[in-house]
Amino acid sequence: PIPCVPWQSQTSGQYQRRVHGYAQDHVTPQVYNQKPYGVPDTDEFWGRETPDPEYDLDAEMELAYQRVASLDGDGRRIAIAERMDNKVQVFANILNHLVKKYSFSMEMLFWVCVGYIVAEHDAVVITWREKVRHSLVRPTSYSKHVVEEKNVPFWDGTEISTKLWTPFIRVMPHAEYPSGSAAICTVAYEYTQRLVQDVYGDDDLTTLWTYKAGSTKWAKGFPEEDFVETLDTLKDLQQQCGQSRLWGGMHFTASIEAAETLVAGYGEAVYDYTVDILGGDKMPQIPTEQDCGMIGRLQKVEGMKTEKPAGKRKASSACDCKTMCQTLEGFTAKAFTTDVKKGKRDASAFPSLVASRGIKRSPTQPT
Repeated sequence: PIPCVPWQSQTSGQYQRRVHGYAQDHVTPQVYNQKPYGVPDTDEFWGRETPDPEYDLDAEMELAYQRVASLDGDGRRIAIAERMDNKVQVFANILNHLVKKYSFSMEMLFWVCVGYIVAEHDAVVITWREKVRHSLVRPTSYSKHVVEEKNVPFWDGTEISTKLWTPFIRVMPHAEYPSGSAAICTVAYEYTQRLVQDVYGDDDLTTLWTYKAGSTKWAKGFPEEDFVETLDTLKDLQQQCGQSRLWGGMHFTASIEAAETLVAGYGEAVYDYTVDILGGDKMPQIPTEQDCGMIGRLQKVEGMKTEKPAGKRKASSACDCKTMCQTLEGFTAKAFTTDVKKGKRDASAFPSLVASRGIKRSPTQPT
């Protein structure tokens, strides 16, 4: 039988009935019985199990109270916790960095998305299986039904009854252990790292995460000012994603590492699966003979210089533009502008010999 009995306070170790005030059981527990798409269906990969965390739930609950209270006034971690909770936004930002850095073709974009979706599917299914098997209580329910009523500090600087306490972000209707979010971020990190290493020869990918003042949904008014979080490696992204689940009180401690260990190697295995679908070839790229830059409007950026080849005002493509601009000494065309008012496209150039001209090149290229 499928173990999906709602958690009750007198039966330690089963799942909760209420979170944020509405009734819920373990949603779709039968999902755990699915087969993997990209990960090998072997004991090495699909036969893994997470150990019993042997929680001291009273001690873990006190840690959850402290972690959530520590968010008080910390706009940076509040914003990060909310962003990392949304895996669509996490995937979208990784994908945006890949597209910008490597000028993805449509085919490349398609296959990378296929790989991400397959990796997420396999990670969620095996994590679901372990959630159902352990059926462990969430902090929300343990606080409400087990902890003796008292006031504890909350993330907004006030105090709240343990009977009303909730994590910073609502939790979903499934068991606490192991963390599905940590599993998803682990396969995203592995898959992306294998991609940039195998296809582009880069060791890693640095990602920037922009947070606008007052943009958070769960904590209105945070962050107090704009900031950009730089994650130098994809491993940094995985770790921040997992730890944010603890910051917000959505999980107990062991859940994060258990999930990361459970799906270790899944991202790489799914990358190999994606390549196998292509007959063993590398991911499709923009053919080099067509790689003439990108069509778009040139922005005014420090270090940029725009030129118009004498007697030639129109270009029908990026390659046509590049050919025209070869008449300009020391410049190589990368894009052409669009004259919005007149509807004309004017050939322009991007400085390639910036050092000899003493021009400081901006790291941002126009598109």
